[in-house]
Amino acid sequence: MCSNILDLGGTGLQGTYLLQIYLMENLLVTFGKFNKGKPISLPAGYYLYLGSAMGKKGATTLPSRLLRHTLRTPPKPPHAIFQEVCKFFNIEKSTCMKKTKTLHWHVDYLVDSLQAEIMKIAFMRSEKPLEHAWSTFINRSVMISIISPKLGASDYGKGSHLVRLKNGTRGWEEILRSISRLLL
Repeated sequence: MCSNILDLGGTGLQGTYLLQIYLMENLLVTFGKFNKGKPISLPAGYYLYLGSAMGKKGATTLPSRLLRHTLRTPPKPPHAIFQEVCKFFNIEKSTCMKKTKTLHWHVDYLVDSLQAEIMKIAFMRSEKPLEHAWSTFINRSVMISIISPKLGASDYGKGSHLVRLKNGTRGWEEILRSISRLLL
């Protein structure tokens, strides 16, 4: 069992996920065209990214999306959790190692940095889109601070999908407990 990957249940290849990201030092990040290309200052600490993968095959499935997030652009090494993702989803190592990455989503610009490390992943498999409900809950949580409205969620119009965890790993655990209660 992979202790850094938490399956919250469900079946299938689609789902909603959370990444716990640790930023080792203060970082100035330009998130592509977001914020008109102006960099955003991020203090060291723990961050949370909410995403979904609703494809039924290929690169748009949940396992493929999570694998993609754990890669950095060449020649940078993948995140330490990369091998765990391959093992968890039973993806052949040779297939995992063939993957490459280009920066596309806002979170890509953060996790591509060598100062950022994806520490944990939690997900729920579901054909039903849960991203809006989770986002609403997370954005109302006292455990987070919003970095910039719409960051990681420019297609939704409100809220943010990339947020800072105020209490580090304790904030991660509390959000997971709360989301698990929402699922009951």
